[in-house]
Amino acid sequence: MTVLRTLAVLSIIGAALMVSGSLGAYGYYYDLQSSIHHEDTDAMLGKDRPKKLNKSVNVLLIGSDSRSGANAKYGRGHKDEAPKADTVILVHLAAGGGRAYGVSLPRDLMVPIPSCPKKKGPPTPPLSLAMFNSAFARGGPTCTIRTVEKFTGVHVDHFVEVNFTGFKGLTEAVGGVPVCLPEAVHDRRSGLNLPKGTSVVKGETALGFVRARYSLGDGTDTQRMKRQQQFMASFAHQAMTAGVLANPSRLNKLLTSGARSMTTDRALSLSEMLRLAQGMRGMSAGSLKFATLPSGPWVQNRNRVAMTPAAAPFLAAIREDRDPMTTLGSRPSTHRTKRPATGTTAGAQRPPQGDEIRASDDICRKSWG
Repeated sequence: MTVLRTLAVLSIIGAALMVSGSLGAYGYYYDLQSSIHHEDTDAMLGKDRPKKLNKSVNVLLIGSDSRSGANAKYGRGHKDEAPKADTVILVHLAAGGGRAYGVSLPRDLMVPIPSCPKKKGPPTPPLSLAMFNSAFARGGPTCTIRTVEKFTGVHVDHFVEVNFTGFKGLTEAVGGVPVCLPEAVHDRRSGLNLPKGTSVVKGETALGFVRARYSLGDGTDTQRMKRQQQFMASFAHQAMTAGVLANPSRLNKLLTSGARSMTTDRALSLSEMLRLAQGMRGMSAGSLKFATLPSGPWVQNRNRVAMTPAAAPFLAAIREDRDPMTTLGSRPSTHRTKRPATGTTAGAQRPPQGDEIRASDDICRKSWG
């Protein structure tokens, strides 16, 4: 779900500032900039990092399950348990613009966790193998970035972290996001109650849709990631085509909601976001492609996943600013944003893939005329 923030910030904030003019927007710009939280991850990471091979930009999007502040209502198993990365997506913005890829990194992926610096105290000791989402619990965004760079070899230029409350605000600001279900869903865990067919969701309902795991699909995090990817594409289309830019009230709500709940690296200022947005002006919402890092069941525990041999050429393509989708043996799950996000109900044997997702969406569209 975190890529929603990047689409909103890089595209919509950039467009808003360009439309309003640099002088007239200065006060508004300053207020937005002041609302964003920053962490100096570059200083903490030091120089032991993968080299940048080209002018592409890689942004790590982190959806944390932090229960601080307004997020406390969502609870956690233990009050002293450190927050984890609920969703992590590596967004690759190709040099020269025109291409962008969102790569979901499974939270259950088994990877080495390197030693990570902390704001206070000694660095954390390395772990030879652990679940990927534990990196955030050990050292927040800095440790997550270091872990990603170590197992992918990809240099991460920026990060954006968003929490549950911020996500809800974004979906409300765009007036809701269309989703589609082939069967009705009633999930007590996430509080999701939706009828069969197409619905427009926002706020708590939208959060339930992207968080639901056991009542949709086969109960795996892999299937949930694919549903989140579809939701992101639907959100992008809604934000760019639903008159948000032309409606001052909705635009202001989107911008302020995004800024207040955003944490980024210190280098990702609004001026840098504007620069990135200008480089993306030639892109349509449908130009953003999504994939999941090639992975499969881990041999020691099928409830965890490990990278497959296909991951090596996939990651090499990202490092070299080539289309990573061309390295996949089957057609990637590229989502068309003109169609609503889809989900599958419990009982499916495996996550839906590419054309299967589109076929499910067509069934919903036909059932609703």
